Amino acid sequence: MPAHHVLRHDEAAGRRPGAVLRPQVPAAVRHAAVLTRTDAEELLDPHSFFSGPRFFLAKRIAKERAAGNHELADALAKHTGDDEDALLAATREDGVPARMCILAATDMAAARMLALESPRAVGETLGVGPDDLVDLAEFAREMGRRADLPVAEVTVPDTAANYWTLNARARELLGFRQSLSYGDMIDRAVAARRARSSR
Repeated sequence: MPAHHVLRHDEAAGRRPGAVLRPQVPAAVRHAAVLTRTDAEELLDPHSFFSGPRFFLAKRIAKERAAGNHELADALAKHTGDDEDALLAATREDGVPARMCILAATDMAAARMLALESPRAVGETLGVGPDDLVDLAEFAREMGRRADLPVAEVTVPDTAANYWTLNARARELLGFRQSLSYGDMIDRAVAARRARSSR
């Protein structure tokens, strides 16, 4: 079985490095798979590490305050109402949509298995992500519509997310195909939220 080195998307994008798995693997026999992922069921969970501050206004305010970004936190707080489950539809100050790739954890796992089992992956750097970017504001609005949650329209600095992960090499070499669309992920998130609420 070929050896592998896995990098998170933030490391590949030149941000603070994420977790590196199997760093002892010699560079000559390793390849990197760049993965952006989340469990679809967590998208509407305010306690989720990823989705909480990404999509829930109260959690985003808490995150910004904890990071010392009090001016932004105060600006966001003006949009809070009585519902702590209000979602955040963020638009960048420069007018560029806040966009990123969100890949379901099940698809990430499938890509990982393809890479582990494919001799063609050895020595290759493979980006693994969904086929399309998602506008985070539109995504939040759609989640709010389907889950019957309020959505706060806010403006955030132009440093907000706007990046994508290319998957062409993974499709070519591994035969990787995304199985869950953004709509599918929202369906799962809404079902999971309703299940949690009924407990």
